[in-house]
Amino acid sequence: PTYMREKIDYDIVDYYLPAAKTAYIKLYINNVYWGLYLMVEQLNKNFLKREFSTSDGNHYKADRQCFLDSYNNLQMKFEKKTHEAENDWSDLTNLIQELNNPITNTNTYIEQIHKVLNVDGVLWYLAFRNLMVNLDSYIGNPHNYYIYNNPVDDRFHIIPWDLNESIGAFNEG
Repeated sequence: PTYMREKIDYDIVDYYLPAAKTAYIKLYINNVYWGLYLMVEQLNKNFLKREFSTSDGNHYKADRQCFLDSYNNLQMKFEKKTHEAENDWSDLTNLIQELNNPITNTNTYIEQIHKVLNVDGVLWYLAFRNLMVNLDSYIGNPHNYYIYNNPVDDRFHIIPWDLNESIGAFNEG
């Protein structure tokens, strides 16, 4: 089950969201067979170019307690994976601010959120994390995902990551 869990999840989610490619490998080190392992594509610039046609946007990895509800300590919660030297987090700060603005007009709020976030992608992501019972994700212990600000549509897109705790393997202790 351990070898199948992550592979099954990535194969399914890849139909609906940008997701890493996976394959099984027989691992040999110095001609010594170490066993069968799952190889998971890195979510780097090559991945971004394939999935979004550009890697020019800001790409963030959610590391610790990364609910999108506060922009306090962003650099402690997220790891910036592109444009690190620029140290500009304003796009992520803006996303969090837009998500957490008090709702005075529901229609205006919905329109505004769709401008800064791929809402359909996020809904697919949340549905799949629930379907695959992966609590080691945004729905449980909020981390193990990436978000990418795609300059083509100027919206953030969520990208699943580290799916090895799928199918109920993670129980948060």
